[in-house]
Amino acid sequence: MIHLPTLRITGGQVRADLAYTHPVPKTQRTRHTVALGVDWGLNTLLSAGAARLHDDGRITALGSGAQFRAAGVLAKQYRLRRISERLHAKSDHYSRLADPAPGGKNAVPTEEIRRVSERRSNLNDALAWAAARWTVDQAAAVGATVIYLEDLRSMEAGGMGRTQNTRMSQTVRGQIADRMRHLAAEAGIAVVTVPPRNTSKHCPHCLTPLRHRKAPDRPTTAGWK
Repeated sequence: MIHLPTLRITGGQVRADLAYTHPVPKTQRTRHTVALGVDWGLNTLLSAGAARLHDDGRITALGSGAQFRAAGVLAKQYRLRRISERLHAKSDHYSRLADPAPGGKNAVPTEEIRRVSERRSNLNDALAWAAARWTVDQAAAVGATVIYLEDLRSMEAGGMGRTQNTRMSQTVRGQIADRMRHLAAEAGIAVVTVPPRNTSKHCPHCLTPLRHRKAPDRPTTAGWK
C-alpha cells in the first residue's frame, strides 16, 4: 500500500518521501522448534549456531555454526576514535591559548572533529546493518523462527588490556540489536534477548559446568576452561 508523499526541502532541492507498507509474517511468541543462538565477540563480532528442539525434548545442533568477522572495521573504528581524541585535545589547547573566534586556529580542528564524527557514525551504521542482515540471513537459511541474542548492549569490557577493552566496549551492540529486530520482523522471525548471567558457565555439548584445568605439559600455567 502506497501512502501520500511528504515534501521537504534539503540543500535547496525539493524531495518527496514516498512511504509504503507491505504485509509481513507474524512472529511466534512460543512453540519454536528451530532457533539461532548468537553470541558477541571481539575480532569475531558475532558467532551463531542453530539448534532444533525435538518432540522428545532432545536438542540437536544444525551444522557447525558461522562467524561474522569484523576485525578490520573495528580496527578502523578504533583509529578514528584515537584521532578524535587528539583533535579534541588540540581544540581545547587552542581554546585556552587564544580567542576561539570564527576563522581562528580553533576552526580547523573543529571542522576536522565534525568530519571524523561523521565518518565514525557512518561506519557504525554500516557495520550495524551488515551484522544484522548477516544474522537474519543465517536464521532464514536454517528455517529458524527465533533468534536468541545475548544482552550485552551496556557491557563495559575489562581485563583484556587498554586497546582490547576499548575495542570491545565501543562495538555498536545496541544498534545491531535494533537493526536485527527490524530486519527479522520482515521475515517473521522473533528476536529474544537473553540475560548474560551464566550463559558461558556450562559446556555447550554436555551441559556440565566448566572448570579450569591445567595442561599436562604446563603445570605452572593457569588452566583454561
